[in-house]
Amino acid sequence: MAAVGQKKNTLLGLARRTVRRSWSKARSLRHGTAASCARVAALSLILAPAASTQTAANEASPGGTDRAAVGFVIGHGEPALEGALSTVSEVLLRTFSVSEVDLSEGALDDLDVVVVAGGPDIPDAELYELDQFLMRGGRLAFLLDAAKIPRDGTQALVSHSNIFGYVSTYGIVVNPDLVLDLACADGAAWGDMESPAPDPYWPVVLTPGILDTHPVVSGLTSVPLAWTSSISMRGVGSRTRTSVLLSSSPDSWTVSALADLSPDGPFEPPTQLDDINRIAGLDGFPLAVAVEGTFRSAFAGKQVIVQS
Repeated sequence: MAAVGQKKNTLLGLARRTVRRSWSKARSLRHGTAASCARVAALSLILAPAASTQTAANEASPGGTDRAAVGFVIGHGEPALEGALSTVSEVLLRTFSVSEVDLSEGALDDLDVVVVAGGPDIPDAELYELDQFLMRGGRLAFLLDAAKIPRDGTQALVSHSNIFGYVSTYGIVVNPDLVLDLACADGAAWGDMESPAPDPYWPVVLTPGILDTHPVVSGLTSVPLAWTSSISMRGVGSRTRTSVLLSSSPDSWTVSALADLSPDGPFEPPTQLDDINRIAGLDGFPLAVAVEGTFRSAFAGKQVIVQS
């Protein structure tokens, strides 16, 4: 079955790992008001409708009966709402209807936003469901980890999941690198590892690197990330608009995602530069982007085996 043609809508392409940080306030995703919150996951900040030509049909007030529906893809090793994303779920449920979705069942018609987190390998028939959701006017959010972070030890691995190739068909390339930034968290902790010292592998994006005019990140003054990768925009269509939502500081550089994450360092910019080992310019590296406009199906002109 060939894919349908084009549809005008929003695609959010993000490359970052969710970090739970203690913040005093979290910006309401729909109405832009401040809501008290003890712990907010950075993931929740990208689900506001971005500026687009299509208005969401159910812009109901928080707590109303007609809430926008957000679905998190499961079934391929993605983090679960009752596990790693439990804080995300708790925060989003204050404003949205939140659920987990199985793409093999193709039940996306009742959703407004579909989120793909982690670095999953997804069968083509299920990627087709995502693609057609976008073509029908749905909104997609990708939070992809180019590096596989170990539960124990410090050796990261490069993720080779097919989701990266799929996202690249929309002009967004999540580079197989990790961004180190001197504007970073005071400490880092994962698994049995902990360091009270500043860790450049955990960048903190401050106001100069936040596109305050975009509704997804408007009003934020600090966004902490961990083991995040840079993003390149290649071949983005002429009928789309790309906005860099978050950027690293000029004091940042990249290394291969196949990296030693030891909090003891050393943390020094590369002396030999190439496509992976780079030093940031004044604009830093893009860490989160939004693409809006008219998209061509990733499956246009291709034969797709659709599960019955």
